[in-house]
Amino acid sequence: WVAETLVVRFTELPAAIDAVIALAGRLVGADFDPSQLPARLLVRQPDGPVFENLWPQPAAQERLARRLPRSAVGDDTLSFDFCPLWNTTTEHPTGVVCVPRLGGVDLTTDKLGLSNTQAAAIDTQVVRHVAQHLAAAAGGPRFIGLPIHQATLTDPTLRKRALAPYMALPDDARAQAIFEVVAIGDDCSRLQLGSALKPLKRSAKTIHGRFHVSHDDFSDFKAAGLTMVGTDVSMSRRAEAELLPLLTDFAAAANAAHLATYVQGLTSVSLKTAAQSAGFDVVAGSPLADPLADDLGAFPFSFAELYGSAAAAAAA
Repeated sequence: WVAETLVVRFTELPAAIDAVIALAGRLVGADFDPSQLPARLLVRQPDGPVFENLWPQPAAQERLARRLPRSAVGDDTLSFDFCPLWNTTTEHPTGVVCVPRLGGVDLTTDKLGLSNTQAAAIDTQVVRHVAQHLAAAAGGPRFIGLPIHQATLTDPTLRKRALAPYMALPDDARAQAIFEVVAIGDDCSRLQLGSALKPLKRSAKTIHGRFHVSHDDFSDFKAAGLTMVGTDVSMSRRAEAELLPLLTDFAAAANAAHLATYVQGLTSVSLKTAAQSAGFDVVAGSPLADPLADDLGAFPFSFAELYGSAAAAAAA
């Protein structure tokens, strides 16, 4: 299984072998548990460190997919985090986005190869869960981001079933929701996305779209109904030096299309700083705040306090 799952360049053979042996000792002989998979393995190359992503290959993905719910009715197999989102202009949190997980794996990533039925089952649970918080937060100052797969919006039956808890909310509660369309296909056209978003635009105040970090043409997507475009770099295979110009190009392309921007999954203060310098309007990730486990209370710190904490940690 390990040989099937891992792809590592053995530029420093002893270190790589040690890493594979350590991982094999954890995984061989056990049922597949995605929470045991490290997100990245640092492999030394002659020109410096390179991060190789250890995301499971197709056979392992299929095993994970078999564990996903086929129906959301009465099914509580998922857990939910709420990731704080920071406005880079006001330097204060502006809301949270719900992140559904199974075994620690973010189910909004496009790397799982989910079927339309599985994606819709996840979305149904997410909407039902977020709807409870929307009802409690109605009229509040912050929004709650609600991810939903493009495949769910495209199918009328799946869309109606998934959105039912949201549609049952009063208007003031629905106004607190920001929909984030995830797993948008690379070949998705403005017309296809516009058609999928049309029913949602009747009731949703704002709709965001998540794209790959290398996407560089958003000229058609404002007309499709998106008000903000963004990306998630938490599962990126690239080192920071490679991500920096991509973030800059992403923000520039969105600005050219008169779209606001966000980036999630930032893993370091340097990436957060780069995203802010590139012009992203909203940022999120571990350097800013850890995910909240269903606790949507006040956020206790600002960017200035973040840097103070980082400096104190470095001095220690």
